[in-house]
Amino acid sequence: MSETPLVEVKNLKKYFVASKSILKSKRTYVSAVNGVSLQIKKGETLGLVGESGCGKSTLGRTILRLTPSTSGEIYFDGQDINKLSNEQMRLMRQKMQMIFQDPYSCLNPRMNILELVRAPLDVFQVGTPAERLDKVKEMLEIVGMGEQHMMRYPHEFSGGQRQRVGIARALISNPEFVVCDEPVSALDVSVRASVLNLMNQLQERFGLTYLFISHDLSVVKHISDRVAVMYLGGIVEITSKDELYKNPLHPYTKALLSAIPLPDPEKKAAPKILEGDLPSPYNPPAGCRFHTRCEHCTARCKEEAPVLKDMGGGHQVACHLYD
Repeated sequence: MSETPLVEVKNLKKYFVASKSILKSKRTYVSAVNGVSLQIKKGETLGLVGESGCGKSTLGRTILRLTPSTSGEIYFDGQDINKLSNEQMRLMRQKMQMIFQDPYSCLNPRMNILELVRAPLDVFQVGTPAERLDKVKEMLEIVGMGEQHMMRYPHEFSGGQRQRVGIARALISNPEFVVCDEPVSALDVSVRASVLNLMNQLQERFGLTYLFISHDLSVVKHISDRVAVMYLGGIVEITSKDELYKNPLHPYTKALLSAIPLPDPEKKAAPKILEGDLPSPYNPPAGCRFHTRCEHCTARCKEEAPVLKDMGGGHQVACHLYD
């Protein structure tokens, strides 16, 4: 794994208009991503975890410019992609792909597997028709499918097989960076491990860099090199996976880890129950956005938003407890 960041995000923000008005001052906004800064090194897997609605998927889509950012900078291999024209961005998408959460809704039911997997090659006009066909056969073989599946349609496959088709389609253009948006959450538990192992094998084979989005910390531990914890649009902690599970610092991270079921029935888990509900992104609390649910809340937490600070060894946390 290289120390050079392939992807770097600086103060990235994404707001959605909640109520439209002719007067801009009268509009209300949903703060989906609020000032996120992070780096993803070449060849690594950065896990991104948090509760549903915290902005994980929006962050992934914004990094790929599938959703335009409100402000901030996005660098891919040193190039600011926010400054690229539509045509330049279209060509850049060969290097940046996405694996979606639902392996059925992301596949056109009217296209067979050959057409679905070949589509990126057609769009980017890679090779001759015969070369594209050979490439599809090769990629299907790599992901555990076969040539005999090419003329079949998505509804004829199981969820795990459809996700393998989605992975083949994402990788056939030979990308460097892949955003994996909860790629196993819609699958049966029995097939999750095989898909995760496949993704690990593909990463080693093709030198891929992953942003792996999930709400399941046990899955993230299996596949990630580093983990970023997201809460209500912002990153509250980021470190190596071993350090995160061994020495979590942020109160929110500790609560998430305490909720992981233990595989040993003799051991009784004592999950830390957070008080209150996740605040609305329509009207997020002032100061630290976690202060409404934090047992360590002080007056400062209610007024001043903490920033990520390095606690040593690349372990960063955004919490006033560590000032």
